[in-house]
Amino acid sequence: MKMQLKTMLLLMAVSFILFTACKKSDGLVSPNNKATATAFNSVTSAKPAEVFLNTTTLTATGVPPHVVKTGSYVASPELGTSGTYIMDIKYFGMAIHCTTTFTPDGGDEFTTFSECQMTTLTGQWRVLSGTGVYANLSGNGSIVMVPGHENCVGRVF
Repeated sequence: MKMQLKTMLLLMAVSFILFTACKKSDGLVSPNNKATATAFNSVTSAKPAEVFLNTTTLTATGVPPHVVKTGSYVASPELGTSGTYIMDIKYFGMAIHCTTTFTPDGGDEFTTFSECQMTTLTGQWRVLSGTGVYANLSGNGSIVMVPGHENCVGRVF
């Protein structure tokens, strides 16, 4: 009798595992949408992702207290890997405030705001807004400035 009970319990356990663990799910993304899906999923998830973003200035127009720079950037995949940017810079004494719009290759945009100190050449950035796959992008981090470049690290979620 004990042996039959053990066998029945084992059969029920195996049946339970087979019926609940083998559910079919079609979570595939078509090859044409992989890049967009990756960017969308990573920037809209609740789990933060570590990112970097490094700019290279190509042009600068104006004089302090108001300068506009344009250039290119390289970034983490969550931020579109590369593209162009336009940075609107305003100087307030030893403080620098920048509003930067990044346009990754392939479209859509996101905008950041940063506050930096001229004495330390460091600062903080945060996401202001985005369009398309970046519409729900949030994030922040730190900046180190070197001549002709801004090197940003942080998190997006």
